[in-house]
Amino acid sequence: MEHQAEEKQCPVCFHLTRASFPADVQAPTQYGTGIQTIATYLVAGQTVPYARASQLLHDLFGVHLSPASMAGFAARCSQELAEWETQLKATILKARVLHQDETGMRVGKEGWWVHVCATSQLTHYGAHLKRGRAGMDAIGIAPLFEGISVHDGLPSYQGYRFTEALCNVHHLRDLTFVEEELKQDWAKDMKDLLLDMKEAVEQARVRGQPALEKAILAGLLTRYDQIVQAGYRINPLVEKPPKTKQYKRLPGRPKQSPARNLLDRFSTRKWDVLRFLLDFTVPFDTNGICA
Repeated sequence: MEHQAEEKQCPVCFHLTRASFPADVQAPTQYGTGIQTIATYLVAGQTVPYARASQLLHDLFGVHLSPASMAGFAARCSQELAEWETQLKATILKARVLHQDETGMRVGKEGWWVHVCATSQLTHYGAHLKRGRAGMDAIGIAPLFEGISVHDGLPSYQGYRFTEALCNVHHLRDLTFVEEELKQDWAKDMKDLLLDMKEAVEQARVRGQPALEKAILAGLLTRYDQIVQAGYRINPLVEKPPKTKQYKRLPGRPKQSPARNLLDRFSTRKWDVLRFLLDFTVPFDTNGICA
């Protein structure tokens, strides 16, 4: 796009008046907002590597954009969205239920983490070098949120002011491993039960019920406890190893099996696992929101 500025000179005083250019035109030759927007969308919205985005823009539009130029576009976009991001965070903090997740990404040669905080309508992405509490605190949503957080069970989520609910799709994956790789039947029983619970909640919603009937809820909870106990019977607590000839034991706790660790979660965090069963505003998982 070409911009021309007209000049007029007063025939009496000979003062020269020149029309102004649009605010975003700051150089004799520059890329327009359309290309800048597409480049920023590719690298920031679709996480296309800068080199590939540069090649794509050249192939489709015939423009030659260096990675440095695209990085500048993204940085400018970030600055212009700072106020909007503040408003986004403030709105998310008012939600009753928040989905949280974290996924790895590359920044140069370093491994960073994208922290996702999402409701059914709003999503905030924050990048940080750390996956755990340092990253969550720096982004600033987790420390201030006081609703219900649905997440994958990362220990760093513990200790905040929000109530926790664990994503059960993660549990289904872990149970599949225990069932198929470790050949333990209790894992299949727990998978079936979690899916039965999900179906019971969905059917109750369809009927307009605010909660499960007491008899149905009691039956489901009894099955849950029975399955956990069955799992513990074939995954007993690992005893400390005997002392060596030098009367010393290896430091630390004995390493537990993945099955025992999963059972401990189902036991000690039972109500975080089953929060969706007691509160219909809490989803079964984070799929579709943070996936």
